Amino acid sequence: MVEKKIICIICPLGCDITVRGEGNTVGSIEGHACKRGEQYASEEFLAPVRILTTSVKVTNAKSPLVPVRSRDPVPKELLLKCMERLRSLELKAPVGLYDVVVPNILDTGVDIVTTTAMEALDQ
Repeated sequence: MVEKKIICIICPLGCDITVRGEGNTVGSIEGHACKRGEQYASEEFLAPVRILTTSVKVTNAKSPLVPVRSRDPVPKELLLKCMERLRSLELKAPVGLYDVVVPNILDTGVDIVTTTAMEALDQ
């Protein structure tokens, strides 16, 4: 049986939760103060996901980088592969707010979008 310690981030309490299980089965969850914490711990144990935030190169703009993020969480085990894919990307200004720069990254169903608009220098 695998045991994983998790600090819950759902509410300000920050419960120290212990999850025990094996494979795709949760055996027990202890230390949560609410049902939301129990659900978070279960999901974190079985299939952890994260919002990806980074920056991408942009040309013809005031700044050489534009901030981007995943529209939805991506599986934690794919974060480095997503970063590798984004490292090779180079956008050209103008760039709008929430423009999709990589649709469906790594077939996750999650789009990567800009979080800032950038005007072109020649405008």
